[in-house]
Amino acid sequence: MEALHVEVKSSNAKFREEADKAKGLADLQTKHQAELEDVKSELNSANQRHERAYQQVQELKQSLKGFVEAQQAATKVVQLTAELRQEHARVLNLH
Repeated sequence: MEALHVEVKSSNAKFREEADKAKGLADLQTKHQAELEDVKSELNSANQRHERAYQQVQELKQSLKGFVEAQQAATKVVQLTAELRQEHARVLNLH
């Protein structure tokens, strides 16, 4: 009977030990899950910042394209004005 009692105590201790290990693993899993969620959140934030930066680059490219087009138009106006002055001077010289 005494041997049976010792064996039961030993088994109970092993069960408690296994239960403690299982709880420790569950706690560790919960901690890792929380860390994973933090990393996912940081990744999403980084992706959003990247998308905003990409949009800004696209807007700047479009703005630069508009600036180049305006500069070309202004150059054409200056060129046409010079041609008009030359033509006007030529007409004045004919009269």
